[in-house]
Formats: sequence, C-alpha cells, structure tokens
Amino acid sequence: MKITKAFLEIKDACAKQVVLFNKVFPKGTLLTKAALKKAAKACLNINWLLYYLLDAGGSRREIYSSFARSIRKADAEWGDKTRPMTLKYMRILRSLEWGSARYKRALTQYRKVVRKDAIDYYLKILPVVHRYLKKGGFTDD
Repeated sequence: MKITKAFLEIKDACAKQVVLFNKVFPKGTLLTKAALKKAAKACLNINWLLYYLLDAGGSRREIYSSFARSIRKADAEWGDKTRPMTLKYMRILRSLEWGSARYKRALTQYRKVVRKDAIDYYLKILPVVHRYLKKGGFTDD
C-alpha cells in the first residue's frame, strides 16, 4: 500500500504531520519496515496511521484492538516518562495568551523536549506496528 500526502489529507491528518510527511516522503512511500523506521525517526505519528488503516470495522477492528493491547505497556512507560514535563509545559501554556509569540516559543520548546522520547517510543513499538499492518494486509514486505 502506498501512503501519499493526498491520502493523509483525505483522512484529515494533522496539517503539521502532513507537512512533515511530505518533507520525509515527497513522492509518498510504500508501507515497508524501512519506511516505518524512517517515519518513526522523523517523529511522524505512526499510531495514527495504524488507527485509520485498521480501525475501519470488521476483522480489522479486532486486529487494531489487539495492537492497542500489545503496546499498552509501552504507552504507559512513555506517559510516565513525559508526564512531568507535559504538566510543567501545560501550566506554562495556560498562563500565556493562546497564539502569542511567547506561547508559540513555549510550545516549540516543549515539542523539542519530548521529541527524543517520542522517537524512542515509536522505534520501540515499530516491530509491533509492522506485525499488525502485515496482519491487516497493508505492508509491502
């Protein structure tokens, strides 16, 4: 299966993720293990993609539910690791006017802080993502 910018736009992907995807994969990409790894390293939300591909109902919904259960521990670990920083930045962001220059700087700083953890998380769950995409019939390897 090939994922393209147009596919993401049709699925109402986050605009920033579409822009990032287009930088990483300007011609789109087939769903391969190598492409998933590249996406994870770029901090593209591979969970979102999996949700939209597998949670379409029927047997695939069961595959997605099984996937969600299989990464629950990784999700909890990532949440525990990032929660203190997230709470700190949420307090800061709430105190600033939404959209102001200070707000944007604080949000950018927060994203930089959690980026490494997000990449580590995506790389950790990558084998599971690939296995479930394969079960759903979406991978090209």
